Amino acid sequence: MTYIFNVTMREREGTKVEGLLSYRGEGYGFYSGPEWGPKLLMDAWSWGVGDNDKLPAKTIADFEALFALFMGEQIWVDDQGYLLDQDTKEPLSQRIQAADRHKDELGSSSGFDNGYHYVMLKPRSDEFRRRTGEIIKSFTLSTDDDKQADFIIEVYDPRHLAHLDRNVDFKTTFSGLLP
Repeated sequence: MTYIFNVTMREREGTKVEGLLSYRGEGYGFYSGPEWGPKLLMDAWSWGVGDNDKLPAKTIADFEALFALFMGEQIWVDDQGYLLDQDTKEPLSQRIQAADRHKDELGSSSGFDNGYHYVMLKPRSDEFRRRTGEIIKSFTLSTDDDKQADFIIEVYDPRHLAHLDRNVDFKTTFSGLLP
């Protein structure tokens, strides 16, 4: 896995968190769109940064949904491409091919996890942007050089920051851009 940025969440107060992005390479630059905000918050959560026990179930569901929008949803199928129940991984009573149900949504990735086959749906960037507008009130990024940038994420609901403690650090593979 290639990490692009080191991330430090420095200070959280109310609905705002301040932090620092440090580029781990050269010449990449800093994307300044609001999509950076939820990606940093959900990535911190996914790596167990901060105190995830403080997160309400609704926030965890938000982060899981954001990941599915950004990365593409994982759909369980049998070895012939028929959909399985997404919770039990048992065959559906009505056999439906993933290619028929999800026609233009199928991505190019597939794999196995715990003995079950899955296919990935395409990322949904437009929906990710829409959800960003529901969660992120503002995202500002300021930089004096090409190696570091300060940022401030302001959310509408402080529950999206509940897992972040002062001075938590993690690395991210996210660049800020959407697929």
